[in-house]
Amino acid sequence: MTRFTLSTLACGFVCVAICGRAAGLDWDIRTVDSIGDVGRAPSIAVGFNGEVHISYCDLSSKRIKYARGGGSTWDLTTLGYVGNWGSYSHVDLTPGGRPEVSCTDYTTGEIKLYRYDGSSWSVQNVVNAGDWSDDFHDFVLDESGRAHLTYIDESNHHLNYIKWTGYSWESVVVDDAGSFAGYTSLAIDSVGNPRFTYIDAQANQLKYAAWDGVMWNVQTVADGLNASQHTELVLDDADRPHILFKDSTNQTTTYVTETDEGWNIQPLTWAYRTDHFSLALDRQGNPHVVSFDTQPDTLLYGTWTEGEWFVEPLLDDGLWPSLVIDDNGNLHLACYDNGTDDLIYGYVPEPATLSLLAVGAIALIRRRRK
Repeated sequence: MTRFTLSTLACGFVCVAICGRAAGLDWDIRTVDSIGDVGRAPSIAVGFNGEVHISYCDLSSKRIKYARGGGSTWDLTTLGYVGNWGSYSHVDLTPGGRPEVSCTDYTTGEIKLYRYDGSSWSVQNVVNAGDWSDDFHDFVLDESGRAHLTYIDESNHHLNYIKWTGYSWESVVVDDAGSFAGYTSLAIDSVGNPRFTYIDAQANQLKYAAWDGVMWNVQTVADGLNASQHTELVLDDADRPHILFKDSTNQTTTYVTETDEGWNIQPLTWAYRTDHFSLALDRQGNPHVVSFDTQPDTLLYGTWTEGEWFVEPLLDDGLWPSLVIDDNGNLHLACYDNGTDDLIYGYVPEPATLSLLAVGAIALIRRRRK
């Protein structure tokens, strides 16, 4: 049996119910693409002008697509064929606001990078990572607009980092332990150095690798993960890592931060039995999490405020969420609606902190199971 209780931490009252749309924050939920089975594994980015960019998989045509716009107006572009299983993709923006999208072509094993020059798209093969590599790569652009990727070389069982120098791709083996599971998550710190998280499947450990300009430093963050797959890394303004991962042993999404004493590991007991989650940080460094909960099948939104988690239901059947906070502090979300097979976009018109104050209270859902 699952029971929800509401704890009011400030003046006022918030009514929270498991439903098809969010209560509490004023989320505006829109359908972006509904032609066929579309929207799996989306990635979202927001430009300095507020324009929203989403890459995603069209499973019906086995192609990667790209959506640009916001609200009810979207321009949709088909980028390329990726094979029978579809593909994960990642979108990021150059300093000038132009999109670049990475994905894996299942037919060849090539990680591809699509670039938009303002009038047309071009594609470049970055590296051949072998079979089943698409779950495992990540892609970001640095402040100069140069591409960085992490990926698992399935042919040699290595975990590699590769970057674009402006003239060519440079690749290095970061870990050659020989057995890796699931996703890598990559971020670039304030001085342009890469950092990423990954799962060492042989040791059942979550690891964190950071380049200091001279060498790679690899730390073990958590043990006994039972071959968990999904991990997500975000750096705050002080370059401190914030990490989400699935603890498969306890079936919970887990939030990790680095402190002077070591790694602070906090299970999110409200986020249960899922590999579908996303993490973003606001300007105060507070975490915002969206996570799919299988009991019931609901996408939940949670944020850490005043020493507590404020949690609310966001969307029924919302899988593969991708969450970002823009320069004005507004929340933007892309996800796949597993009930309608559509690509969904949601946003909060006001910064999240102001929206919380507007409802007059900060509430915490505590999940209790018997």
